[in-house]
Amino acid sequence: MKSIYLNDSGDFEFDSMNEVKMIEGIDEIKQRLKISLITEMKEWFLNLDFGVPWLKMLGDGEQPEAFRKEVLKVLNADPAVDKINSVKTEFDRANRSLDIDFIVQVGENAIAESVVIE
Repeated sequence: MKSIYLNDSGDFEFDSMNEVKMIEGIDEIKQRLKISLITEMKEWFLNLDFGVPWLKMLGDGEQPEAFRKEVLKVLNADPAVDKINSVKTEFDRANRSLDIDFIVQVGENAIAESVVIE
């Protein structure tokens, strides 16, 4: 599948021909997983059920295992993910941020990514 490439700021980028950059394959899956994890539930107006209720969870003082369960749920929901090799979550209560490191198996490829929820 092809998708529009989003840079680290979440913006489109254009190539030398002034066309929107596209990505596919492993890069598209990595981007899709990161977007699925960082999107706050009800943020995407076309699908209010998409995303994770991070703000509520962070504000309610959820236990660290609750964050890990949400990450596992998101990763398991992606049809390209064959297996979850590892998930590490670290909650910084003082800054109300969550660091997520995960490795998933997609076919013969292992995808390792880090995401920060603030």
